[in-house]
Amino acid sequence: MKTATCPLLHARSSQAGLLALSLLLALPAAAQKPGLLVTLKFVPTEAEEVLEKRGVVPVGGPPFEIMLVTDARPENDDRIGTNIEKGANVGVWARTPVAPWVTQILASSFREWGTPSTSGAEYLLEPELLKLFVVEEHTYKAEVTMKFRLKRRDGTEIWAGVAGGAASRFGRSLKESNYQEALSDALLSCISKFWADPGFRKAWATGRDAEAPVSTAAKTTPSEALTPESAKAKLLELKSEGFDDETLSAWVRRVAFTRALTADDLIDWRRAGIPQAAIKAAME
Repeated sequence: MKTATCPLLHARSSQAGLLALSLLLALPAAAQKPGLLVTLKFVPTEAEEVLEKRGVVPVGGPPFEIMLVTDARPENDDRIGTNIEKGANVGVWARTPVAPWVTQILASSFREWGTPSTSGAEYLLEPELLKLFVVEEHTYKAEVTMKFRLKRRDGTEIWAGVAGGAASRFGRSLKESNYQEALSDALLSCISKFWADPGFRKAWATGRDAEAPVSTAAKTTPSEALTPESAKAKLLELKSEGFDDETLSAWVRRVAFTRALTADDLIDWRRAGIPQAAIKAAME
């Protein structure tokens, strides 16, 4: 007698098997990298602060299936950081593949927030990893940027947007746990901002197509996501190359800031020589 197989259990076991296989295949490559090796662990230290700031955000629409994260980082490998203290350039590498790890964190976080990944659901959530990196100098500064697409199973895109998170912490030099905690805090901030994004939640609740009028966050695809500090550095670099105020303003309008600009940021930008027009554009 043949035993019936549940398609849902089969799909889940297949996805879990794929993740496990990816983790195993990456072990030898990571072990050969020079520098610091880091085992990726989700150990956020600012979870209460991040979730309290976000507030209670209830489930806003029908179930969706979370697809495996696509790794679109410029590094496109297991490098996740660098130590540049005192002129050094020490590479920091993940012992395990980054994209499957991020996929697991997304799935577990959304499950805790009331929306588990549902195999065969009408909607698909396609996450794309644009940046996951830590720069260690005087502090550990982590940035995580992701693009999310909500689609129907037939391929129709309902919504697309970018979310970014950043974290900073002090700690002993080249310490594995500091990299784990900084990346965890930045990743939690990133996915929490996505979860609460008004454009995403409206599209998720209504199922409105991408062609329909949506919020600015949903219809504008930023060229890149940066911290205010990184954006300032880029603006100064562009200015030194001779670009005029209009070009600087046009560029900064395309930036998705990983956090809101503060009054201190504006003062810092102005003192650094950023044109007033570009500062205004950044605030739009």
